[in-house]
Amino acid sequence: MNRKPPNKAKRSGPRPKGSREANAADRPPVPARADGTENAPSAAEASGTSPTSLCPVVGVGASAGGIEALIRLFEAMPSDSGMAFLIVMHLDPTRESQLAPLLGQHTAMPVTEAADGAAIEPDHVYVIAPDSALTIDDRRLRLTEPTERRGVRYPVDRLFESLAKHRRERAICIVLSGSGSDGTEGLKEVKAQGGCILVQDPSTARFDSMPRSAIAADLADQVIAPEHMPHVLMRYIAHAYISGSEVVDETTNDPSIDPVLALLRSRAGHDFRLYKRNTLKRRIHRRMGLNNLHTLAEYVELLRTRPGELETLTKDLMINVTGFFRDPEAWTALDETVLAPLVDERDSGAAVRLWIPACATGEEAYSLAMLLVDRAEAANKQFDIKLFATDGREDNLAVPRASRNHDVPTAQPVKVAAIHFVSARSRDSLGGSDAQFALPSGTQAAINGFPSLQDGYRRSKSSHSRVNP
Repeated sequence: MNRKPPNKAKRSGPRPKGSREANAADRPPVPARADGTENAPSAAEASGTSPTSLCPVVGVGASAGGIEALIRLFEAMPSDSGMAFLIVMHLDPTRESQLAPLLGQHTAMPVTEAADGAAIEPDHVYVIAPDSALTIDDRRLRLTEPTERRGVRYPVDRLFESLAKHRRERAICIVLSGSGSDGTEGLKEVKAQGGCILVQDPSTARFDSMPRSAIAADLADQVIAPEHMPHVLMRYIAHAYISGSEVVDETTNDPSIDPVLALLRSRAGHDFRLYKRNTLKRRIHRRMGLNNLHTLAEYVELLRTRPGELETLTKDLMINVTGFFRDPEAWTALDETVLAPLVDERDSGAAVRLWIPACATGEEAYSLAMLLVDRAEAANKQFDIKLFATDGREDNLAVPRASRNHDVPTAQPVKVAAIHFVSARSRDSLGGSDAQFALPSGTQAAINGFPSLQDGYRRSKSSHSRVNP
């Protein structure tokens, strides 16, 4: 879909709060560094970019009540931050949008409706056009016609996934007021890449479903009111994690993360010494950026004095990259080269035992069970199927454990598989696992029994045809 870029939004009324001076009193205090100086950057220093370089891009998703939140955000945002903002809202596809001129009254930055192929410029705001999907491709905007029917579109997810793909650890995403859960699945990709995620405090949102969905999925780096987000963003983009420079250590040119790993081992009970060193450094550097710390010594001290940060870092290092039938090529290979011959060589009634390590929130375990059940039914066989799914994080296992089979209608087919969710840190054997869940026959019937996972499954189904029974 090609659209001509509209004229920049006209402004009316008094000049908006677009300067740093105008909003200084409204911002939370700037944390001091170890030497007593403040870390607050100037706008030019914070951007770390020139108009010709790759400027920080902030994706903002909102729905019902989102205009009010956007106004609060942009009235507090300096107009010379060096960032570009992409705004996605759920708009009526049959009506012309007035979002650009409306927001233009509350910021000194140019606000335009996104056009396909337009270059992304710093200190600009781009809003989604009605009946379209907004993504990015390197340094340009991409506007396409939605492929999903109206009512099952997830435009915020599409934007966030695009930012995760093209900006990776430099992706910055914000979830504001809205109903539903649009944005949560996309944020999982951003989290996996090490991006920054800000979520509106639900108590400040007119509609809190979208923020609460992101928070419940444990994806938010900070949960704050919209008017406080600009201050966090300015500090974050000034940090070496975003600007591209290395962590600065006061004592050595080759900063070691060994003290951090030692704390994780002794206090959190997790040994990360065999993880990829560069991955560990990036994740630790990310947490330093979010905490506005510039040396490893400062961060080690924070870990020693704030147990909550130690737990958060552990979660960051054990990031969940999961979903129903994620990486469809791999699932197809598994189905055809492993499950198909397994079903062929076993007699009906035989026992089948499978183990899924690092199962995260359970989607892979369910996906594997569905494929196996489908193969068995296609061969007119029934097996005694048990899957043991383990993970090192108890909070991950809480998601599938919270689901209950009594949500499955009694008219559904007989349950033909069982999944045990077991803590990898438990001393119990797999046979003495935690609660057992049975999986009904048929893919759709199966997922109906797990309401906490239904939304992610519906989205994966639209992308991966293999999940259809």
